Amino acid sequence: MVRKEIHYLKMSEREKQQLTQEVNILAGLRHPNIVRYYSREIAKDEGMVYLYMEYCHNGDLGSVIKHCKKTGYQNSPPPTTQIPQG
Repeated sequence: MVRKEIHYLKMSEREKQQLTQEVNILAGLRHPNIVRYYSREIAKDEGMVYLYMEYCHNGDLGSVIKHCKKTGYQNSPPPTTQIPQG
């Protein structure tokens, strides 16, 4: 499990709404190819939201894409081939 830290004090109201929507969607998803969300903690005094999620040993999607670009898709399939269908 990992804790993702999000500083929200400098976010616009729209960004805060998007964050809330994304967390609510993530909380409802259950699929082996989607990072598992466990819970959240809001520390108002610190202006932080902490998300507790499954640890991904290969890093985030951005890291995988960068790696694929460096090594070429011939050696690694594009990460979108693992995105769940339906």
